[in-house]
Formats: sequence, structure tokens, C-alpha cells
Amino acid sequence: MAQALQLVCHLFAFPRGVVLPLNPGSLLDRLRHVIDHAAHVLPAQGPIGVFIHHNTLHAFEHLPFDQAVVQAAKVYGCQPYLSENRFRLELEKGRITRADLEAVLEDHGDGTQMKMKLAMLLNKPWRGTAEETHWKIAEEQVSAREPKLWEACLGFAQTDVNTTDAPPMVRPRDAAKVIYGVDADDGVHECLARYCAAYLDQGMADNPVMDKTAGFFRQFCTLESSCWHPDGWRRELRNLCRIESTLGRAPMESILASLTALGIGETDWDAFLTATFLALRGWAGLIRHVAERPDRVAQAIPAEAFHDFVAVRLLMDRAAIVDLLRDNGVSQSVSLWWADQRLRRGVQVRRTPEQSAYTLFQVARVLGRTGVDAAFAEAVFSFTRLERRKMFHLAYERRLRMRTLEALAHRVKEPVQRIAAPAVQVVTCLDEREESFRRHLEETSPTWETFGAAGFFAMPMYYRGAAEAHNVPLCPVVMKPSHWVREVVDERIIDEHERNARRREQLGRVALRAHLGSRRPVMGGIISAALGALASVPLVARVLWPRLTSRLRRSVGKLVRTPPQTKLLLERTSPKPGPGEGELGWSVAEMVVQSERLLRDIGLTHTFAPLVFILGHGSGSLNNPHKSAYDCGACGGNPGAPNARAIAQLLNDPRVRAGLVERGLHIPATTWVIGGYHNTCDDSVTLTETEHVPAELVESLVQARLTLQEGCMRNAQERCRRFESCPLSATPPEAHRHVEGRSEDLAQARPELGHATNAVCIVGRRERSRGLYFDRRAFLVSYDPTQDTPEGMVLGRTLGAVFPVCGGINLEYFFSHVDPAGYGCGTKLPHNITSLLGVVDGAGGDLRTGLPWQMTEIHEPVRLLIVIEATEELFRKLMKGNRDIDVMTRNGWVQVVLMHPETGRFLHYDRDEFRAVLPDGEPMRRVRTSAEWYVGKRQHLEFVEVASGGRA
Repeated sequence: MAQALQLVCHLFAFPRGVVLPLNPGSLLDRLRHVIDHAAHVLPAQGPIGVFIHHNTLHAFEHLPFDQAVVQAAKVYGCQPYLSENRFRLELEKGRITRADLEAVLEDHGDGTQMKMKLAMLLNKPWRGTAEETHWKIAEEQVSAREPKLWEACLGFAQTDVNTTDAPPMVRPRDAAKVIYGVDADDGVHECLARYCAAYLDQGMADNPVMDKTAGFFRQFCTLESSCWHPDGWRRELRNLCRIESTLGRAPMESILASLTALGIGETDWDAFLTATFLALRGWAGLIRHVAERPDRVAQAIPAEAFHDFVAVRLLMDRAAIVDLLRDNGVSQSVSLWWADQRLRRGVQVRRTPEQSAYTLFQVARVLGRTGVDAAFAEAVFSFTRLERRKMFHLAYERRLRMRTLEALAHRVKEPVQRIAAPAVQVVTCLDEREESFRRHLEETSPTWETFGAAGFFAMPMYYRGAAEAHNVPLCPVVMKPSHWVREVVDERIIDEHERNARRREQLGRVALRAHLGSRRPVMGGIISAALGALASVPLVARVLWPRLTSRLRRSVGKLVRTPPQTKLLLERTSPKPGPGEGELGWSVAEMVVQSERLLRDIGLTHTFAPLVFILGHGSGSLNNPHKSAYDCGACGGNPGAPNARAIAQLLNDPRVRAGLVERGLHIPATTWVIGGYHNTCDDSVTLTETEHVPAELVESLVQARLTLQEGCMRNAQERCRRFESCPLSATPPEAHRHVEGRSEDLAQARPELGHATNAVCIVGRRERSRGLYFDRRAFLVSYDPTQDTPEGMVLGRTLGAVFPVCGGINLEYFFSHVDPAGYGCGTKLPHNITSLLGVVDGAGGDLRTGLPWQMTEIHEPVRLLIVIEATEELFRKLMKGNRDIDVMTRNGWVQVVLMHPETGRFLHYDRDEFRAVLPDGEPMRRVRTSAEWYVGKRQHLEFVEVASGGRA
């Protein structure tokens, strides 16, 4: 009886002749697997408030890089490399040299026809339409001047036929668009984007209409069933939703029903679902990510939300295509109509003989040939634009690789010697923006010593600030914290904190009411008339006088801001960690382990300075939806100040120090550790809990603050050479004022340039790179191979963070620059925030993923060059034990060069081999200070040696 009822419902719900299997259990399992596989191509970008850089082409990491970019270009409709014209501009500027091209051609070929390929790279073959080519041939009188060569070229040109298949039609919408000229996705996407925004909303909607704890599919069917649409595809959608509500099908069952109704057989599921997901990939990817990582949003959604989304999407597709066919007089069901369209023909694009012959003729003439043969013609035609772009790209990377190794070669031959008695030690994030900051500190005070570590400082945690309502994960995205930390206000000023909290709540209620009222017809008019003019005052002030306005805002903000006298709850009393009272923090034994891990990872195990600063970093700016992308990637797209503060507090704990002594680490009683925060936007350093500094170190702290301030001003000057709005003649104090104003300017589209210069990562002892000017292009990771275990435990942990974090940053900048509109999110000027989760262009549409052009415009898209101070044997062991290291190295998503800890010999990983590489031997320029080299210049600069680099 139940089967009969199910059969009747199926016949009623779908066009005649379309019936679902009666026992689809195993079929649903297969379908679930196909959905998960197809969804792998979706963007993995999470909420924009905790922006995590990742490999844009993560779905293709199983392929070698050069294959992956080509395949992804076909899937996403994007560019694989920079354009050939762009590479030729770099060739003209000297960024690529003839020697680089010759080297990569020799390395990636058998030596045959090398002159021909080099000629095509150095002299771009002219190409045009058939009419343009005919005119060009006539103008140059080719057949009259060189008849034999021209006739020979024509003879081989007949074989040059390029066949390009039209985009495959894997969805009924594709065929309908070609046949009827109407895109069924237009209406679907407009409606679906609004539903997704409403469901995922994190507090932006005036009146939430969907419950996040309930299923998206069920709520959608309920809402659409009650909507009234007199005509069009929404009326058809309403009918389908009513049927779904009546049958009470689960999302997976509805998906199977929709696939059957659309005529999509099991063999076509993967291709169909992949194309369907990519049609609105921003929203699809975000729903999938939030469902998998609920800890990264304030208001989570169920784990099955993505399947709900797919069911909703397919219902809309069915309604839209049925309505489109009905409007065009098609009476048969969608499944039968689609079956009629399955026989599709490709479209052939044939180059005329004259076009291909003229290409062959140009190359032969450049080489001085009087004739051509079959081998030569085949070589010319096979060296396509894609192949030329690939060779240009490899030469582009080679130039930077050789310049980096040339700089390091001047260090590896010298003995490694640390500063005997460092006055101050500074531990910063490995971020390449800290390269210049560390260099300036060492130039200012040669007795200072700096280290670089992943910016969560071995303290993965869920953190909740004193004025925050939710926990945020402060660790790399590949990790899930197992400990919680909370900031609380000092008991002595708890009354003031509570008063400020009540003021914040009252102001928040007023602001919310004003916000909601401004969007209603009557109240909106009243508010605009009464307060519109007043609202323009702070707006204009923030644009014209940003620094002054910021100071006033901070002064007034003291009435509601959390008092600065706070502490972190770091010691756990409960046996197990958790978010509740007594469950926060670490046990003392765990504190010892985490402290030891950081110190051993960076090689700071002896010769401690009296003052040790541990500085997390972040970026503060206004009107910047991508602000989180400027924060610490190792902290999950959040500022790293809490991590720095926490580890400093642990390292000052006498019990932790005693535990470290038992493990062979002795921190002198005369050493004090201070946490802090480096704002990379306004170049300021804020130190925490300095009131606890011992009296004998207070004077040293005063002097250290002056050095930090000087380092910030010099760093600001170096940064400002990239900003067109700042004169190249700006002094360090002037540049510092400029970046302060820039961070508070409401109209500033480029508060800072983020990771736009990243290109190199050096994992090794600071003595190998100290005193070298790397133009803010190098991630500097401290690692001492002489202190590691034979199994490379320290290096394994270090590279376990370096590859996904630094590699992810590099690859996202790479692809966002190569195709700013496809892989990137275009210009940020038309962006609007939606659902507090992402940005859209204008009023709606799909979420834009990737980076805006204002963050990537000066970037050089090269794969990250990771130089590691290690042996080949050890690195191969680590490759076997870590998938990220193995896949990204073996498939060429990063460039890896090993620097032998003792001999300094360089080994470059290429096609599963480590090949000895020698720098080109170009002389290394030496300058007195960094400023001497960069002042007055805006472009990328060569690496040089700085005499005042403070080397031991």
C-alpha cells in the first residue's frame, strides 16, 4: 500500500513517464557521494570577517601546477597565467631576461627547435582576423618579395586546423539558452541569492525571516508555498513547493526527484551537479563552508545545510525550465525534451591557410630561413600561446629565484654566529610585512635580535574578548582549537566596566532602532530630515581630517570602551578544557608544553635578553570589508594580540619556567617577556601588561619603546613609497603620519597593500638573512637545524604551518592577480556587504570570492619560493609524513629550494628530483642603510646587502 501511494505521488508530482525508483536507499547513498565530490570545486573561502587565505584551486591540488591551471581555466572560465602581452612588458623592463628564457627552454625541452621557440618568445608573432591578415600580407607584398618561402609556408599551413568544441551542454538550461536565447539562471539566481542571504544572515537583516537552526529546504518550501505569483516561473515553483510539503520528502529525496524530472541520468550526475554548483559558486561555497565549520560564525547552521541548498536550487531550476519551455510552446516534459537535445555538435573554428602560413612565415624570416620543413612547421604550430605563456611564467619565476639565491649565497659561506649578549629580543609573526619592520629594528639597534614564528605562537585557542559576545578561533584554518580563553576586566574596576557595558547596550539599542526606522517609509523620511545634515558632519570629517577625527572618536569612546585593565583566564582547574567556568585555559603541565614548543620551534633556547617582546599583528582600518584579510592568517584571519599576550604570560609564570628547566630550557630570572600588538596599517606597537615589568628593567623598557617607535616610522617610510598619494620625499615622521591618516580615512580604498609583495619564504636561522634587503617580499621563519631532532620534529611542525598558511596566501594573491574578475572579486568600489559574511557587486547577486584588485594590483604572480635550511634526506622524510608538504611540493604549487645547513649548497626540487643550482653570479650590491636603496623608488627592487644590518 505504501509503495502504491508513493507511486501515485510520483506520477502526480512529475511529468508523465518520469517515475522514481521505489527503493532508492543505495541510490541516495551514491547521490550523496556524487554531491560531495562535485562540491569539491566550490570556493573554500569562509566568512569575510575571518578571512583565511587559501589555494584558490584547492580542488586541483592533486594535479601538477601547469596542468591544474589549464584544467581550472576551463572549469571556471578564467586565465591560467598572465597574458602574453603582460609578460612582454616584463621582458622590456628587464624583469625577465633572455638568459632566463634560454634556461627554461633548455630545461623543459629536448633542445630541438630551441632557436625557433626563443625567437617566438622574443618576437611576438603578429596575429589578426582573416581580413586583417589578408591586408597585412598584401601590404608587405609577401608573395612577391619572398615567393619560395611563402609558397613553402602555404604548403604546410593546410594542416593547421584548430577545432574548438562549444561549451558542453550538461544542463537543460544550457540548451534552452542556445535555442531560445533566454537564460533560465537569471531569475533563479536573483531569487536564490536573496534566500541564501536571509538564511545565512549574521545580524544584518532588519527582520529575520528564516530560522538558522531549522532546515533551509523545509523553510524554503513553506515560504514559497504561501507566496502568490499570478504567472511566471515562481508560480510553477510554488506548485512544486506545495507538492514537496505534501509529500514530506527529505532534501536528498527531493534532489533525486528533481534529477529524475530534469532527465539527468546517474552517469551525468557529476557533470550536471558540478556545473549547477558553479553557476552560483559564491553562495554555494559559503553555505558548504559554514555548514562544515560552524565555529567560524556567530550563528551556525545545520551540517546538512548544503544538501538543503542543492534541493532548493534544483527545485528552482525545474520551475524555471518548465516555464521557459511552456512559454515557447513545448508540450513535452523536461526530461523528454532534454533527451532530444542530447545529440549536440561541436563548433569548429578553422584558421584560414593564410593566417597560419603568415605565422610560420614570420618565424622563418626572423630566423633567416629561406625555407621550411614539416618538423619546423609542426614545432611552430605546437608552440601555442598557452605554451609561450607557460615558458614566460617559468622565466619570470626563475629570475626571482636566482636573485634570492644570489643574496643568500653571500651568507651561507660565512659561519653562523648569534649576538653574544642581545639587549632585546623580538618575536614577530613570520609575515612578510614584518620583514621590513625587523630589518629596521636591527638597523636601528644592532644589539637587538629578532625571530619569526607562525603568528598564533603555538597557542591555538577559541578566544573571547571582554567586550565580545562570541568566541573566535585563533589558529591556522587547518587546525581546530581544543582550548578556550576569555579576557576579563580586573576586579578593581568591574563597576566601571559594567557601566560602560550598559552604555554600549543602550547606544546599541538606539542605533538599531534608528537603523531599522531609516528603512521604513514614514520614519525614514523623518530621520533623514531631522538628522541627515548632522550625519554628514562625521562623514566629511573622516575624509578630510581622518587623524583628528580618530583622536576625537577615541576620546569619546572611552565612555563605552572596555577599560584597558584586563587579564586573560589561562589556567584551567577542570580536568578537561571547555568554554565553561573552570574549563578555560591550560593546565600548568600543558602550559609548559606549549611554551617549550614555541621556544624550540624558533631556536630561542639560550642566550636570553633581559627584555623579550612577542608581538602579534593585525590591521585596523575603516570602511574596509576585507579588513580581516590584512590580519594574521595564522590566527584564522584575526589579530594575533591575544596569542602573544597569552604566551608572554605563560613564559613569565615561575611554575612554567620551573617546568621548562626540567626539559632543559632555562629562562634567566633577569628576563621578562612582554606581549604586544603590531598594527601593520598605522605602524604602531602596543605593549600589554607593562605594569608588571620588574623595576630594574623599567629604564630599558623606556629605551626599547623609543627603538620600536623609530622602527615603526622607518617601516612606514618604506611602505609609503608604494602609495601614490604619499610623496617619495616623505621623511619617516611624515610617512608615519600619512599611514595613521590612511588607516582612519573613510574614503581610502587601499589602507594598506597587505601581502601584495609576497614571493619568498626563508625557513632557517636569522643569521642567514640578517642584513639583507628583501623588499618586504620574504616570509622569515626562524628555525635552527642544529637544535632539531634527527627526525626533524621541529621542522615538521614549522613546515606544517608554513605550507598551508604562506602557500595559501601566495596562491590566493597569485590567482586573484592573474584573473582579477574570475578568481578575484574585481574592484572593491561597487562592493556591498551582505549577511555580514561576504560582498556582492551592487545590490545583490552572487558572493564575490577572492581578493579585490586594490589588494593585488602591484603583486607579481609567482609561486612561493620556500628556501629551507635542511638536508634532502630530512625533507623527503617530512614529505612522506605530511600531505600538505608532499602534495604542494611534488605537484609544484610552491617552489622548494633546500639550503644545506653546513655546506650551504642549494638544491632545487623539480619533477621529483633535487637538482643542484648555482646562482648566476651577478654581483651583490651593498648599501649603507635600507633607506639609501628604497627612497625615491616605487617599483619592486632587487635584493641588496645592508651594511648597517646589525650582523654579529
